[in-house]
Amino acid sequence: MKMNFKSVRNKLGNGKVYCDPSFQRRVSWTKKDMNSFLSAATKGWARQPITLACVESCLDYAELQQDEPSIRYFRDLKERNYKYVSIDGQNRTNFIIDLINNDVQVSGRFFGQSDNPNLEGEYVDVKSSYLSKGNNCIFNKHRNVYEKIIHTQLHVNLYSQVSREELADIFRNINSGNPLNPHGYRQSLATPVADWVRKISDDNREMLKKIIVEEERKNMLDDEFIAKICMILMKKYSTREGQLVERHWGLAKTDIDSYYSLGLGYSNFSDPGCPYYVSEKVRIEKIIKIVNSLIMNQSIFTKLVPKRFVFACAHLAEYVHDNDLYIANYKDCAAKLNKIENDLYQESETKYTKDRQALLNKGEDPKHLKKTNYYYRQTQLPHQRDKRLERQKTLLEQIRKEQSDMGIRQLRKEENMAA
Repeated sequence: MKMNFKSVRNKLGNGKVYCDPSFQRRVSWTKKDMNSFLSAATKGWARQPITLACVESCLDYAELQQDEPSIRYFRDLKERNYKYVSIDGQNRTNFIIDLINNDVQVSGRFFGQSDNPNLEGEYVDVKSSYLSKGNNCIFNKHRNVYEKIIHTQLHVNLYSQVSREELADIFRNINSGNPLNPHGYRQSLATPVADWVRKISDDNREMLKKIIVEEERKNMLDDEFIAKICMILMKKYSTREGQLVERHWGLAKTDIDSYYSLGLGYSNFSDPGCPYYVSEKVRIEKIIKIVNSLIMNQSIFTKLVPKRFVFACAHLAEYVHDNDLYIANYKDCAAKLNKIENDLYQESETKYTKDRQALLNKGEDPKHLKKTNYYYRQTQLPHQRDKRLERQKTLLEQIRKEQSDMGIRQLRKEENMAA
């Protein structure tokens, strides 16, 4: 179907559309983007449709199909008075609503209606102006452009019989010509891990700014980093038969994909048969709070915090939580952890050089001496499960020796019960 700009504001404004983060890129429009879109729209060049799903119709369909995850999803939206779910076109929709409501100014070369019946229209240069607010608004100074704008038609695709999982399929299909980065794809999946990782990332936004550069955050690499931390920390899983199994992941793309795919078909950690345990979820959230305290209180790194240090913090935080310990002073503990890390790094690098030289002195070929068996190299390989576990083991051995100096203390019984 088609809607003109005014209809978009009337039908989709006032909080009627739910912008599910699962289906939104992290790129907000700049003034240039807004002006370019409006210029193209007035010329009839805005071909990309706004894509929505009707909440009430999809809920009816889910109930007919007895699709419990979809029923919960759409029923929740209906109870919150949403009419539609935005699958694609959030920036366009928000801009049009703001434009008609006079909440944004535009400027540029726009195509307006012409008084000459022999001409389709004419170009008009518009300086920064609201649509219909103020003496110099477009309505007052360029009535032909105003009429063209409010009557500009856009294509709107409205889905009425799709499941929550199919919303993700539609989103990925729309973006197939403008590929999502791998984590944008994962975060659109109907799996409880996607929403959970997004929430942890949101709750730790300030910490992540110290670890991930802004450009990478736009591409959801901060969410991906949190997903990796969760994969490292989550050890216990449930099989379809309800048996507890322990698993340690690598952190390659295929591993992260598999971690997300485990939960397909479940909407919550508490769903019967869900492979992720609620207890592990709660445990990891507490451990990440400790990581956050270490990163936010450290004074070692004034710019970006190296990821290898963050992984070291995660190993320390897991040790502290799982052994009913606490950290007396996060700033001092982070400094001592960094010293342990640097000492282990330098000692292992020196040992590798000596071991290599010893082989050369014997006339033996040192090429069989693997760097990956040494701590300094293992810190660079968190994606390799076995090497990460070896690094963790070495680090924790040293932490246990120095935990008193690091200000790591045992929780008293009553504190442990409260925690």
